[in-house]
Amino acid sequence: MAKQHELIEQKTLFEFLAMIEGHEPLLQYIFHVPNGGHRHPAVAAQLKAAGVKRGVPDILFPIPFGEYTGLAIELKAGLNRTTKEQVVWLDVLEQYKWKTKVCYGWVDAAILIVEYIGKSPERYNLLIAKDAYVRQHTTKKAQKKPRNTN
Repeated sequence: MAKQHELIEQKTLFEFLAMIEGHEPLLQYIFHVPNGGHRHPAVAAQLKAAGVKRGVPDILFPIPFGEYTGLAIELKAGLNRTTKEQVVWLDVLEQYKWKTKVCYGWVDAAILIVEYIGKSPERYNLLIAKDAYVRQHTTKKAQKKPRNTN
């Protein structure tokens, strides 16, 4: 179920980026690396043979801005944590002057991307979106009833 939540966050992020791409044309070069997910073993073997690597960040933006060579984002939803392989990839990219971050939710990632290209999150109402996102997810957690352990 956690992977499904990440997929929803990822899709929402790319819907947002598509909306602002007319104002920020370089955003057409940001993309998702479809590494994760459960696959039939034969398909997984084919992808591995074709060069798919474990731990590659979810989102790559190989366009330099400022002091950075590119931007790499590992997108998480809920309480998901990074794997050892993901941490290694982020560390290596950082060594090569990539800006890297683990983002929790689409709004966190959108703010990072907008700031990376030198724009203010306020320009796209992202701070308002972040407040609403946090409220929504905090409310959902509070509404969950504890399991009956009797």
